[in-house]
Amino acid sequence: MSKKEESKKAKKNGFSKGIGSLLNGSFLTRQLVQNNMPFIFFLVFIMICYISYGYFAEQNAKDLVQAESELREVKAANLSVNARLEKRKQQSEVAKDISELGLKESTEPPKVIRLPKQEAD
Repeated sequence: MSKKEESKKAKKNGFSKGIGSLLNGSFLTRQLVQNNMPFIFFLVFIMICYISYGYFAEQNAKDLVQAESELREVKAANLSVNARLEKRKQQSEVAKDISELGLKESTEPPKVIRLPKQEAD
């Protein structure tokens, strides 16, 4: 066997040993891992926080889209109500509505009545 074949076989053996120790959990008994357990727990905690923040941000984005949709609907309803109000405020519409009540529109302008000022004692 040549050196290349031996190094490939050693790498393959090392890789399979690493995967084997990972799967059976024996890597947890190594001194390096045991000394760094607090840091490993910290990393796991950070990963959980990162994943939960992703879900939180996704939910906020969904809520934002829903709120924008509701806002568009409310704006459309507001626009239609304002259009109806403007139509009802027109002088011809008001005259038509009061004629149904038996009233009629005055054709004479209003007269201003002014009282003379009385001097105080």
